[in-house]
Amino acid sequence: MDWDDLKYVLAVARGGTYSAAATALQVNQTTITRRIQQASSGLAIPLFDRVDGRLVPTEACRTILVHAEHMEREVAQALHTAGDLQLAPRGTVRVATVEALITDILGPALTAFNDTYPDIRLELIAGHDNLNLSRREADIALRLNRPQGGTAVTRKLCELGFALYEARAGAREQWLGYDESLDHLPEAQWLRRQMNDQPPVLRSNSVNLLQKATGQGLGRAMLACVRADQDPLLTRVEAGKPPQVTREVWLLIHETARRNRAVRAVVDWIDETFTSRKEEISG
Repeated sequence: MDWDDLKYVLAVARGGTYSAAATALQVNQTTITRRIQQASSGLAIPLFDRVDGRLVPTEACRTILVHAEHMEREVAQALHTAGDLQLAPRGTVRVATVEALITDILGPALTAFNDTYPDIRLELIAGHDNLNLSRREADIALRLNRPQGGTAVTRKLCELGFALYEARAGAREQWLGYDESLDHLPEAQWLRRQMNDQPPVLRSNSVNLLQKATGQGLGRAMLACVRADQDPLLTRVEAGKPPQVTREVWLLIHETARRNRAVRAVVDWIDETFTSRKEEISG
């Protein structure tokens, strides 16, 4: 007897009639009758007795039903596992954004993401240059300004706060600033207005360097609150006040990439990660 025969035997045992079994399996009653007769002949034993108009499994059939139900569970589990494997998001997804968002927001959530989506390979590209989504240089981008034009699907995630920081142990009365390549940034422009033509003692395009130099007491620097507030060596110059500069964080997805299951999974993860830390990020 093969599994197909057992499937019909199970249906009759559960339904008690050929017609009930036919309804459950969505076949005609003749098919049910023929398959039960085929199974009974193959085993050379009767499978059902008719009692008060219902089909009742014989003792031999009840023994077979125990194994049939076990096989049914195994088949269902195998199909479920196969479905999970087929549906599980997989592949490589490239995300481009600035270093601070990768290091301080996405970075701490990477292990949880990998536990949930072990078949997705993330590429997190840090830099101030905007990679081109249309040329598929990245699948997803996080940018600190509202996108203008283009065909990418966009959504505002949150606001990123920047404030002036100095060493908690005391700082020299001098400035630490961004280099000329970043002069266009709102936080760099705000800092330049405060310096009153006093040149910074240090300029760099490395936020990590500026933060470390600030912690050493070299001077004051404009830093993202989500990272600087966590640094035990730093304190806000204007403690208890809102950030001096706020920038919008926008998520961009190429219109064709969003149909990819792996890309959608990464988007959901990014959205959840930023939402859960919204207050920290805004400062």
